[in-house]
Amino acid sequence: MKKITKTVATCVLAFSMLFPAGAFADDSKNNQSNMVSIANKKIEERIQLGFKEFEDVAPGKIIDLKDENDQVTKSLIVLNRSDRVAGYFVIDHATGLIVEFATGDTYPGQGQDTANLYYLGALFYVNKIDDNKYLDVKTNLTFDNQTFKSLIDERQKIVQQDELIVRPIPSEQSIDVGTFTIINYEYDLISGVPDYQQNDNSSMDNDCVPTTGAAIAMYWDSNGYPNMSSSNNWLNVADRLGELMDHDDSYGVYSSDVKSGFDSYISEKGYSSNFSVTRDTSVSFSDIKSEVGADSPAFLRLIGYSYNDPTGADGGHMVTLVGYESYTDTSDWSNPKYALVQDNWESTGKTVYLLMGSFGTMTDLWKVRD
Repeated sequence: MKKITKTVATCVLAFSMLFPAGAFADDSKNNQSNMVSIANKKIEERIQLGFKEFEDVAPGKIIDLKDENDQVTKSLIVLNRSDRVAGYFVIDHATGLIVEFATGDTYPGQGQDTANLYYLGALFYVNKIDDNKYLDVKTNLTFDNQTFKSLIDERQKIVQQDELIVRPIPSEQSIDVGTFTIINYEYDLISGVPDYQQNDNSSMDNDCVPTTGAAIAMYWDSNGYPNMSSSNNWLNVADRLGELMDHDDSYGVYSSDVKSGFDSYISEKGYSSNFSVTRDTSVSFSDIKSEVGADSPAFLRLIGYSYNDPTGADGGHMVTLVGYESYTDTSDWSNPKYALVQDNWESTGKTVYLLMGSFGTMTDLWKVRD
């Protein structure tokens, strides 16, 4: 019998403060003020919901984020506490919604020239170095204009298939004072899922899939299946998963090898009859809720990064699904739904909130159920 502690919450929340009523024009001098207002609203919301890591946090540096058309459509707000980094928000200008956020002592693009920083989807940040060279700030790999265009084309095809969960907001360039109310609030987090970092494994490159697999295996090792790791060393688990999943340093692991590789690992450990691994190629919020509700961390694939693969056939980044959050904001009747993930990178906080819908594409979910 496994013993798992998890957090589930539902509530109605109301408090008064400044909040944005709708979309904002990027060429307005007031745009930064609008971004700060949105950030302040979100900080207050998190505090009221009981997230103590947002106490004494304030908006700091604002970084423009360009889209694939070289237009500034989002802002990255660095969060500070006593002049130290405490996390970040990514705000979409068209809706005022926060599409990605995390707490922690780092933020994407930290320590780099952010004058030409692009946001191309969930966890996908690119720095334009010159007219024909781009740097992925997460992997520190570079690619050219042609690859940049192919990445955008790939993303656009899949974004069209996305489940659009966010309700459209009327365009109003104003800031109103009123009562901000959250209703239908739901939150669930699987406790105890390890947060491993790819760069801590010197034996592999492009190892997001084995790293995610190791986090899932070690979670189950601590929750009823102690033979998942004979050494209790996640690096050994990741290395073995890399072998079973036919990992390659140049491009990582193909999606077609995730299930078979993890199945083989489970079988080696004597648990083939205890677990089922299934791949869902159409990820919905109900899928997210189901896996988290079952205390089953899962593999979640994000679009992008196909420049790693010399054949251009696959691409993507694997993260560990650990939670979800959703609510209705009666100030504008938006209905944001977030997947909570651990992304295997040190340049973001432990748990990253990713808005589902057309802002960042989630393509596949590998469910690991006991």
